[in-house]
Formats: sequence, structure tokens, C-alpha cells
Amino acid sequence: MDSTYGRPELISARDAARRKDLFHVSSALAGELDPNVRADIAYVAAEELVRRHGAELPEWIDGWLTSSGDDAYAWMLRGTHEVLRAWKVRGYQRAAHTKSGSFRSFWEILGDAEAMCRRAAHLAPEDPTPWVLLVHMARGQQVGVDQTVERFAEVVARCDTHLRGNEQLVLSLSPKWGTPVGVLQRFVENQYRSVPIGSPVRMNLVQVYIERWFNLPSTEKQAFVNRSTVRKQAERTISNWLDHGNVESQQSLHNFAAFWYTITGQHSLARPHFEASAEYVKEFPWSYMAFPVRSYRQGRRAALRG
Repeated sequence: MDSTYGRPELISARDAARRKDLFHVSSALAGELDPNVRADIAYVAAEELVRRHGAELPEWIDGWLTSSGDDAYAWMLRGTHEVLRAWKVRGYQRAAHTKSGSFRSFWEILGDAEAMCRRAAHLAPEDPTPWVLLVHMARGQQVGVDQTVERFAEVVARCDTHLRGNEQLVLSLSPKWGTPVGVLQRFVENQYRSVPIGSPVRMNLVQVYIERWFNLPSTEKQAFVNRSTVRKQAERTISNWLDHGNVESQQSLHNFAAFWYTITGQHSLARPHFEASAEYVKEFPWSYMAFPVRSYRQGRRAALRG
């Protein structure tokens, strides 16, 4: 599992977090002009902190934040870490299998994360990253559809094709977090009709299909992905994005496409997407499989044979 995709700026952020050099990470955030890359840097660094420290809050990290003063990017990084740490505390099971004590700690940490992200948003008003995080935490805070969409509107106002922003929106409106599937489907279909055919936003539809597949009973999953209308729409969406989109810099979308074609058994169509991911496995959505890395490897082997 490695969400850097071998990109030097993300490897640098991960390694800096590993050696506790968060000033390096906040400087990288401040110097990055691409809002998608900026969010990737924050997430990759925060993921490394969680990987090394788990649910615990390192003693040194708040001292670092205090010494950063009103540095928007320090608050942004700290907020990102707190969001991911909250989920580590909660765990990734469904609500029915989560302890009540874990929920209390989860909500408390998300409250702190929201304060940090809103401060970052105040200090860097043009940056979509704090709003991406607010969309991310919306499902955990159970703020409802309207407020989730309001937070997402702030992302779109700053970057209308933000990859992580759109990914987090679909997750926060997904049926596994309690939103009726029709609400999510209608929202994404409206998005789909409003953007050019090569827009990465159209790939939200593929993520919606993956969410619907995941939320179905095991006896119904195959029937869903075998529906001709679903397959044709997903294939058309991915093909249009490949032909007209900026596909080289959007590895996360290749990851979704590779996963979709793997679960549908369309291995030959998965090949360019596995090649684009260059053997770097992003945890999501492969974590929807019982054995994520094994499933990725099996899917990749089948695609390359095809």
C-alpha cells in the first residue's frame, strides 16, 4: 500500500513526516500551486503520521503547531492528521460493530479537526484543502446531506475539478453512511450532465457504482455489476476520460477504473489503468476487498495477461 504513486513531491512529504520534519511539509504545501497536489501532500504526510503513531497523538506535534503561529499550512496539515487519526480511533467497521467509547472519542477528535480546518480556511481563504477535509469529516459528524453539499460547494468555488474533494463527497453521501442511494445517484448524475466529457468529475459515477456494489448483499453484487446499462455507462465514462482527460496526473482515477474493471471481470480494459498506477496500491477502494493487496495483484496479473 503506497499512495505516493512514486511521485517525488509525495515521497518527499512522506519521508519528511517520517523524520518528524513537519516544517518541510508545511513549506511544501505553501509552495505548491496545484490544489490537487497540495491536498495529496497533506494527506500523504498525515497518513504517514498515523501509520507511525496510530491513534495516539505524539507529544511533540502540538509544540510544533504552536511554534508555527498563524501558518495556514501548519494548521491544514495538523487538521488533516486529526481527521485521519479520528478514523483510526473509531476503526473502519460499520456502526453496529463499533464500540460506543470509540464513537465518543471519534466525535471529540473530529470537533478539534473541524476547528483546525476552519482556522486554516480563514488563514488561506483561496485554498480548497480545508474544505475537502470538512467534506471528509462530514459523514463522521453526521451533519446531513445539505450541510455536506454546502461544504462541497466551498471546494468547487475554489477548484471545480478537485479530485479528493469529489472523492470525499461521494464517500460522505454514500449509502454505507446512511444516505439513500438515490440521493447520491441523482447528485452525481446532475454533476455528470454539467461538465465536459473528459472532466474527472464524470468519474464520480464509477465511484458511485463501486459504492453501490459494496453496499449490496454478497448475493446481489454480481448481478449489479453484470447489468448492461451499468457496464455500458461506466465503460463510456472511463473511455471518454481516457480520450479527453488529463489522465497522466490523475492516478487515483486510474485506481478506481482498475478496481471497477477487476470486479466486473473486464480484465483487458483494466490493463492501461494498472499500468498507470505503476504497482502503487492506494488503500481505497482496494480495502473493499477482503485481501486488498492480493486482490490488486490478482487483478493486475489478469489484466496484463489480457
